[in-house]
Amino acid sequence: MVHAAAILACTAAVPGRVARALAIWPLRSLGKVSYAVYLFHWPLYLFLDEDRTGLGFWPLFALRVGATVGLAIVSYHVVESP
Repeated sequence: MVHAAAILACTAAVPGRVARALAIWPLRSLGKVSYAVYLFHWPLYLFLDEDRTGLGFWPLFALRVGATVGLAIVSYHVVESP
């Protein structure tokens, strides 16, 4: 139900707050690489664990997110649109 409301809000004749919020460049850029993020996040999260890195929760989380997004961007430019 919430998803339907968000879609309707984004497809209105005059863009509202939801459409403007979803149109910011970081979200648009994430949309371009979202499938690669989906593919790479779980193997990286399993590989980059606390035992291997020695990092605490938040630094490890930042490393995992950064590595996932970085690999997705490289994959997008090398594989999807060379």
